[in-house]
Parts: sequence; structure tokens; C-alpha cells
Amino acid sequence: ALTMSAMPPSIDTRALEPPTSATTVATTVASSVSHLCHFVHEWLDFRVPELLAAAEAVGVDVSATDADIDELSAGAGGVYLPVSCSSGSAGLARVAARAVLVKRFVEVWASGASIAELEGRLRACPAEVYAPYLREGSSFKVVVDGYGGSASEPDRLELITRLAKLLSPRGKVRLKSPDYTLVLLVDFA
Repeated sequence: ALTMSAMPPSIDTRALEPPTSATTVATTVASSVSHLCHFVHEWLDFRVPELLAAAEAVGVDVSATDADIDELSAGAGGVYLPVSCSSGSAGLARVAARAVLVKRFVEVWASGASIAELEGRLRACPAEVYAPYLREGSSFKVVVDGYGGSASEPDRLELITRLAKLLSPRGKVRLKSPDYTLVLLVDFA
């Protein structure tokens, strides 16, 4: 499965560089935006309880369906949990700063079982969802991250090139301290 998403730098709790600003992005179509919690692959039984406790500690309402929690906890060893948050990216940034077992939260734009399916769903995604992240004057980098395997460097570059042609970013690529990080999550399991 492949998931394309974006995250303001303040949501990534494992970033090597600190975010350039504390600004978080509020999407204009917040009602249709979904988020994915990307956990570390450690302390499996404690990930969801820690997520919920961190959310409660910072006063943010984070929820996930019982079916998704059961699937994550079923021993399959997955690291992704779809979550809902009434506070959006700003609330999730506060939760990520408090949680140890959360690698990052990402705003999901599209997902698919193959790159072709992902591309089709990205084409169907309303431009107002991703336009704020790709506008002229902004900076970004693309991260291809996987679970249950890895992609070779040529395969990563091919994925990035295909997505760049599809999304047509107008900002500048900046690998250090970008305004936004575009994330392609690949589940090899």
C-alpha cells in the first residue's frame, strides 16, 4: 500500500533539524482531511495507550476506530493508524511533541495498493488540499519511508519523479529545514 501525504515540519517528532517556524498549516478543506499516525516499531502494546494519554495531557481529542486499533494490535506488526483529530494538524503537533512512540502524524492526500492507483487518486484529490504545500515561494522535500522492507535509491528517485510530474510543485526543493515535507509511505508488509 502507498500513501501520499504532507506534514508541516512541526509534526515530525524525529526531524534532524528543528522546524523553521512554529507555524502549522490549517487546510481549507479540514472536514475532508484525514490523518495517519506513524508509530515507531517498539513497545507495540503501549503505542495506542500512550497516544491517547498524550492527547489527553495536551487537551486534544484524538480518536481511531476500534477496528483500526484492533488491526494494529493484532500482532501483524503494522505501524500506521488512521486517526481523527478535531484540532487538525495544530492539535496533532502538540500530541506528537508529547508522545515518545509516535514517529510522525501525516495528513493523508491519497492512498492505493500500487503507484498507478495512488496516482489516480491523487489526480482525483481536490487541488485545494495540496496547493498550500506546493505554492510558489515555499520550500519542500520529499521523503519515501517504508515499513516491512525498503526501496532502493533508484526506485525512490523514480517514485519521487513520478509524483513531482503529477503534483507540479512550484516551490523550491530544500533538503535542510524545508517549509514542508511531502511523505510517501510504503507498506511492504
